[in-house]
Amino acid sequence: PDIQVKREVKGSKVFYHVDSTSADFQIKDLQVLFDKKTLAQMSYVDEVDNRTTLNFSKINFSKKADSKKFSYTPPAGAKVTEL
Repeated sequence: PDIQVKREVKGSKVFYHVDSTSADFQIKDLQVLFDKKTLAQMSYVDEVDNRTTLNFSKINFSKKADSKKFSYTPPAGAKVTEL
């Protein structure tokens, strides 16, 4: 896909804006924010114009994650968008 990445620095924050002009690319607008070299936020607009924003805080890379916390089953009949 035709992808363009723009980088913007504001103090300790670095923003990445990813845009695609390809119809095959399902994400229209992707924005990623790092604060002091740590992922702080990710936001995107999908093919049906829904904006999803994920905010990250209290990140601890030295602690092992519990795999049970990352299990999700969508409700019956829900439309699932594959990324």
